[in-house]
Formats: sequence, C-alpha cells, structure tokens
Amino acid sequence: MEKVNSDEVIKDSLKALTANGLSLQVGPLSTRVSGPDDAIWTGLRALFDRAQAHGGEIAMVVTVANSRE
Repeated sequence: MEKVNSDEVIKDSLKALTANGLSLQVGPLSTRVSGPDDAIWTGLRALFDRAQAHGGEIAMVVTVANSRE
C-alpha cells in the first residue's frame, strides 16, 4: 500500500473528525478521539470517506474503548 502524500491525506482526513465536534489528541503514531458515541461513529465514517476521496488504497486501524482518560 503506497501513498505518496500520506501526511497530507492524514491531516486532511482528521478535519472530518473536528467537523463532527470531536476532540483530538494527535500523537506521532496515533490519534486519540473523544466525544459523544454517535459523533465518534459518524466521524470515523467521514474520516474514511474523506481519505478515500484522495484516491489510492486506505487502511484504517481503530481501537474503540469507553474509557474517560
């Protein structure tokens, strides 16, 4: 799986989460997302769709937890 401008795709796709009112903690290898359950699921779908619109293959690994930390 190769994407020449992967940093651009990631940064642009994360905008889909903030557009859904979610808070982000962006780290070097992962991003922690918090917000209401429905907004999380809607945001993840929007993130995937936005990344896919850039073309090429997309792989998204998600871990879901109901922790508050």
